[in-house]
Amino acid sequence: NIRRPCTINLQSLLLIIGTFAIVAYFATMLYLHIRFKHYNPVLHAVSDYGTGASRRYFTLSGYCSLISTFALFGTLLVWNHPFASQQLVISWLAVKIVSLIGLMIFPTDLPEQRKTLIGLLHYLFAILNFTATLKLAIHLTPVFTALTLTPSFKTALTVLQQLIQYSLTGVVLAMLIPPLKRLFGLIERVFLYSSSLYFLVINLILLTENI
Repeated sequence: NIRRPCTINLQSLLLIIGTFAIVAYFATMLYLHIRFKHYNPVLHAVSDYGTGASRRYFTLSGYCSLISTFALFGTLLVWNHPFASQQLVISWLAVKIVSLIGLMIFPTDLPEQRKTLIGLLHYLFAILNFTATLKLAIHLTPVFTALTLTPSFKTALTVLQQLIQYSLTGVVLAMLIPPLKRLFGLIERVFLYSSSLYFLVINLILLTENI
């Protein structure tokens, strides 16, 4: 019997794994919002699902994010298209990986609870994660939009990067301005979901475009 050569290289395998992980993340988030309705998606932070009965599903969503980030990390290490900010991007991906692990290990303090060291560590890892996500979008967008791509991909990256930037600004303002605090959950979700969509588009570009 003649064995057929494997037609999926390491980069494609990583991208497929990363794409499925992002889709699984969205599926887990949907389940969390349907199953645990005592949290208000407009008011409560996503991290609130990391406590109580919903913790295991929140942790599952964290694993999905971690796998997709590891996959992109590996992809950019083997991608045969070097760019000026490649080492910086890889460094920010490493920061994001560390922050995601921290978010899963240290649960947040619920609004009605007293502040704890564990809750503070969660807060610090969240800052790292959000910062890394923004930095990645800022550095990756010009790299990919400079390539010969399907116009819809370029538009999606540009729009999602702006959405990431504006929504993160909104997250900060919602933490500082009392009237906006009641919208914190909604604004945070815009940031989290737009950033996940952003990385999904990056994966699809690398999977489908001849680059």
